[in-house]
Amino acid sequence: MGEGIFGNIVKGPVHQLVDAVVNDPARRAGFLAGVRSADTSDQYCTHLRTNGLDPRHADYLRQWWYNQGPEGFWPWLQPIYPILKRGLIKAIEVADVAPVLSLDSYWSPGGTQVQVFVTRSRYQVTRIILTPATPPPTTLRTKEAPLWVVRRGSSSLKPGDVTGPARDEVVEAVDGTVITWRIWDF
Repeated sequence: MGEGIFGNIVKGPVHQLVDAVVNDPARRAGFLAGVRSADTSDQYCTHLRTNGLDPRHADYLRQWWYNQGPEGFWPWLQPIYPILKRGLIKAIEVADVAPVLSLDSYWSPGGTQVQVFVTRSRYQVTRIILTPATPPPTTLRTKEAPLWVVRRGSSSLKPGDVTGPARDEVVEAVDGTVITWRIWDF
């Protein structure tokens, strides 16, 4: 099974690219037109590649996210591409309402189905893709992500401890049993 995440929220390389392109005023309209015309997940992955996505990340989407066979993520929910496409289009449309705002996208494997949440504040539009869990990742995360999680944990933890099923959380602070972790990414 492919490289998933375990119980957190991430902004992976695909989200980083989509947000960068959408947040570039010179590229937004063209990118949106390409998403709208991408009738298949393969066409969408090709569109992402023409906008700068590393071929390995496009292959990851094809192999794990959009694969409708038993070896892909969530075969019982496939096809998921129409949901994700419509969610991205909606997020860009919401960001385009005056005043035009930036887009900030994330993925969290904490649901029972594939859903896209789009919310608009005065400062940005946030898009969150919620999916069922994936198999735990096999690649060690080594880079701090701009994400934190605060939840209950063991009072025996101390700052600097690396925890989590995927060893992707570093303890930043301990206040009794309330722990603040910094999330690590690829």
